[in-house]
Amino acid sequence: MIHINNNHTELFNYLIDLAGIFNQGTILANEAMLDILKIPHHREKMFHLEHRADQINQEIITQLSCIFVTPIDREDFYKLACNLEDCVDRMHDFLMRTELYHMKESTTAAIQITTLLIDMSAALVELFQLLKNISKNESVLMKKSTHLGTIESAVDTIYRKEISRIFEGNIPLLDIIKWQDLLNILENTSDQVEYLSNILKEVIMKYA
Repeated sequence: MIHINNNHTELFNYLIDLAGIFNQGTILANEAMLDILKIPHHREKMFHLEHRADQINQEIITQLSCIFVTPIDREDFYKLACNLEDCVDRMHDFLMRTELYHMKESTTAAIQITTLLIDMSAALVELFQLLKNISKNESVLMKKSTHLGTIESAVDTIYRKEISRIFEGNIPLLDIIKWQDLLNILENTSDQVEYLSNILKEVIMKYA
Protein backbone atom coordinates (compact mmCIF):
# COMPACT_ATOMS: atom_id res chain seq x y z
CA MET A 1 0.00 0.00 0.00
CA ILE A 2 1.28 3.47 -0.93
CA HIS A 3 0.69 6.21 1.66
CA ILE A 4 0.14 9.72 0.32
CA ASN A 5 1.05 12.25 3.00
CA ASN A 6 4.21 13.88 4.29
CA ASN A 7 3.73 13.26 8.00
CA HIS A 8 5.78 10.08 8.16
CA THR A 9 8.09 11.33 10.89
CA GLU A 10 8.51 7.72 11.99
CA LEU A 11 11.05 7.50 9.18
CA PHE A 12 13.34 9.71 11.26
CA ASN A 13 13.16 7.11 14.03
CA TYR A 14 15.05 4.70 11.80
CA LEU A 15 17.86 7.25 11.47
CA ILE A 16 17.83 7.85 15.23
CA ASP A 17 18.05 4.09 15.80
CA LEU A 18 20.98 3.76 13.38
CA ALA A 19 22.79 6.64 15.06
CA GLY A 20 22.13 5.00 18.42
CA ILE A 21 23.67 1.75 17.20
CA PHE A 22 26.70 3.65 15.97
CA ASN A 23 26.95 5.31 19.38
CA GLN A 24 26.87 1.91 21.08
CA GLY A 25 29.60 0.74 18.69
CA THR A 26 31.88 3.65 19.55
CA ILE A 27 31.38 2.95 23.26
CA LEU A 28 32.33 -0.69 22.71
CA ALA A 29 35.43 0.34 20.77
CA ASN A 30 36.46 2.75 23.51
CA GLU A 31 35.89 0.19 26.27
CA ALA A 32 37.94 -2.32 24.28
CA MET A 33 40.81 0.14 24.02
CA LEU A 34 40.62 0.79 27.76
CA ASP A 35 40.74 -2.95 28.44
CA ILE A 36 42.08 -4.94 25.50
CA LEU A 37 41.05 -8.22 27.15
CA LYS A 38 37.42 -7.30 26.47
CA ILE A 39 37.92 -7.48 22.70
CA PRO A 40 36.28 -10.92 22.09
CA HIS A 41 33.21 -10.03 24.13
CA HIS A 42 32.83 -6.58 22.58
CA ARG A 43 33.43 -7.86 19.07
CA GLU A 44 30.60 -10.33 19.56
CA LYS A 45 28.26 -7.57 20.78
CA MET A 46 29.29 -5.41 17.83
CA PHE A 47 28.47 -8.25 15.44
CA HIS A 48 24.86 -8.23 16.64
CA LEU A 49 24.68 -4.43 16.45
CA GLU A 50 25.98 -4.50 12.87
CA HIS A 51 23.37 -7.11 11.96
CA ARG A 52 20.61 -4.94 13.46
CA ALA A 53 21.86 -1.94 11.48
CA ASP A 54 21.56 -4.00 8.28
CA GLN A 55 17.99 -4.88 9.21
CA ILE A 56 17.07 -1.26 9.86
CA ASN A 57 18.51 -0.19 6.52
CA GLN A 58 16.40 -2.81 4.76
CA GLU A 59 13.34 -1.60 6.69
CA ILE A 60 14.05 1.94 5.49
CA ILE A 61 14.18 0.76 1.88
CA THR A 62 10.87 -1.06 2.32
CA GLN A 63 9.19 1.94 3.94
CA LEU A 64 10.46 4.37 1.31
CA SER A 65 9.02 2.18 -1.42
CA CYS A 66 5.58 2.35 0.25
CA ILE A 67 5.45 6.09 0.92
CA PHE A 68 4.59 8.43 -1.96
CA VAL A 69 5.47 11.71 -0.24
CA THR A 70 8.22 11.69 2.40
CA PRO A 71 9.19 14.43 4.91
CA ILE A 72 12.46 14.88 3.00
CA ASP A 73 13.45 13.42 -0.38
CA ARG A 74 13.74 9.64 -0.30
CA GLU A 75 17.20 10.01 -1.85
CA ASP A 76 18.30 12.10 1.15
CA PHE A 77 16.85 9.56 3.58
CA TYR A 78 18.64 6.74 1.83
CA LYS A 79 21.95 8.60 1.66
CA LEU A 80 21.82 9.40 5.38
CA ALA A 81 20.89 5.82 6.27
CA CYS A 82 23.62 4.26 4.13
CA ASN A 83 26.31 6.53 5.56
CA LEU A 84 25.17 5.78 9.10
CA GLU A 85 25.31 2.08 8.36
CA ASP A 86 28.82 2.55 6.97
CA CYS A 87 29.85 4.09 10.31
CA VAL A 88 28.49 1.04 12.13
CA ASP A 89 30.35 -1.25 9.71
CA ARG A 90 33.61 0.59 10.41
CA MET A 91 33.25 0.04 14.16
CA HIS A 92 32.58 -3.64 13.55
CA ASP A 93 35.62 -3.80 11.28
CA PHE A 94 37.78 -2.07 13.89
CA LEU A 95 36.87 -4.51 16.66
CA MET A 96 37.10 -7.52 14.37
CA ARG A 97 40.59 -6.59 13.15
CA THR A 98 41.76 -5.78 16.66
CA GLU A 99 40.84 -9.34 17.62
CA LEU A 100 42.29 -10.88 14.43
CA TYR A 101 45.58 -9.04 14.94
CA HIS A 102 45.87 -10.43 18.49
CA MET A 103 46.50 -6.98 19.92
CA LYS A 104 47.89 -7.23 23.43
CA GLU A 105 47.80 -3.58 24.45
CA SER A 106 46.21 -0.32 23.44
CA THR A 107 47.63 3.17 22.94
CA THR A 108 46.74 6.56 24.35
CA ALA A 109 45.88 7.80 20.86
CA ALA A 110 43.42 4.94 20.22
CA ILE A 111 41.68 5.71 23.51
CA GLN A 112 41.54 9.43 22.71
CA ILE A 113 40.16 8.91 19.20
CA THR A 114 37.50 6.41 20.29
CA THR A 115 36.47 8.86 23.02
CA LEU A 116 36.01 11.56 20.39
CA LEU A 117 34.04 9.12 18.24
CA ILE A 118 31.68 8.63 21.17
CA ASP A 119 31.14 12.40 21.21
CA MET A 120 30.51 12.43 17.47
CA SER A 121 28.06 9.54 17.53
CA ALA A 122 26.16 11.02 20.49
CA ALA A 123 25.89 14.29 18.59
CA LEU A 124 24.47 12.42 15.60
CA VAL A 125 21.74 10.90 17.76
CA GLU A 126 20.75 14.38 18.91
CA LEU A 127 20.93 15.78 15.38
CA PHE A 128 18.56 13.17 14.00
CA GLN A 129 16.15 13.79 16.85
CA LEU A 130 16.15 17.50 16.01
CA LEU A 131 15.74 16.73 12.31
CA LYS A 132 12.11 15.80 12.93
CA ASN A 133 11.34 19.54 13.01
CA ILE A 134 13.86 21.10 10.64
CA SER A 135 12.30 24.55 10.45
CA LYS A 136 12.05 24.97 14.22
CA ASN A 137 15.53 23.59 14.91
CA GLU A 138 17.40 25.02 11.91
CA SER A 139 19.96 27.13 13.81
CA VAL A 140 20.71 24.41 16.38
CA LEU A 141 21.02 21.81 13.64
CA MET A 142 23.51 23.92 11.70
CA LYS A 143 25.54 24.70 14.81
CA LYS A 144 25.76 21.07 15.91
CA SER A 145 26.53 19.87 12.39
CA THR A 146 29.38 22.35 12.15
CA HIS A 147 30.71 21.25 15.54
CA LEU A 148 31.19 17.73 14.17
CA GLY A 149 33.77 19.18 11.79
CA THR A 150 35.64 20.64 14.76
CA ILE A 151 35.77 17.23 16.45
CA GLU A 152 36.94 15.64 13.20
CA SER A 153 39.83 18.10 13.08
CA ALA A 154 40.81 17.05 16.61
CA VAL A 155 40.79 13.41 15.51
CA ASP A 156 43.01 14.29 12.53
CA THR A 157 45.53 15.97 14.83
CA ILE A 158 45.77 12.95 17.13
CA TYR A 159 45.94 10.59 14.14
CA ARG A 160 48.82 12.45 12.46
CA LYS A 161 50.83 12.65 15.69
CA GLU A 162 50.32 8.95 16.37
CA ILE A 163 51.27 7.90 12.84
CA SER A 164 54.43 9.95 13.21
CA ARG A 165 55.16 8.32 16.57
CA ILE A 166 54.79 4.72 15.42
CA PHE A 167 57.14 5.36 12.49
CA GLU A 168 59.91 6.79 14.67
CA GLY A 169 61.65 3.43 14.62
CA ASN A 170 61.07 2.22 18.18
CA ILE A 171 58.16 -0.11 17.41
CA PRO A 172 58.36 -3.58 15.80
CA LEU A 173 57.41 -3.58 12.10
CA LEU A 174 54.47 -5.95 12.56
CA ASP A 175 52.98 -3.69 15.24
CA ILE A 176 53.42 -0.68 12.96
CA ILE A 177 51.45 -2.44 10.22
CA LYS A 178 48.69 -3.42 12.64
CA TRP A 179 48.33 0.00 14.26
CA GLN A 180 48.49 1.88 11.00
CA ASP A 181 45.55 -0.17 9.73
CA LEU A 182 43.53 0.21 12.94
CA LEU A 183 44.20 3.94 13.18
CA ASN A 184 43.16 4.35 9.55
CA ILE A 185 39.80 2.75 10.34
CA LEU A 186 39.23 5.13 13.24
CA GLU A 187 40.28 8.18 11.23
CA ASN A 188 38.12 7.11 8.27
CA THR A 189 35.17 6.73 10.63
CA SER A 190 35.68 10.31 11.77
CA ASP A 191 35.82 11.41 8.12
CA GLN A 192 32.59 9.53 7.44
CA VAL A 193 30.84 11.36 10.27
CA GLU A 194 32.04 14.70 8.92
CA TYR A 195 30.68 13.71 5.50
CA LEU A 196 27.37 12.88 7.19
CA SER A 197 27.35 16.32 8.80
CA ASN A 198 27.78 17.90 5.37
CA ILE A 199 24.83 15.90 4.02
CA LEU A 200 22.81 17.08 7.00
CA LYS A 201 23.69 20.70 6.24
CA GLU A 202 22.45 20.23 2.67
CA VAL A 203 19.21 18.74 3.97
CA ILE A 204 18.76 21.56 6.49
CA MET A 205 19.30 24.26 3.85
CA LYS A 206 16.94 22.50 1.47
CA TYR A 207 14.01 22.06 3.85
CA ALA A 208 14.31 24.66 6.62
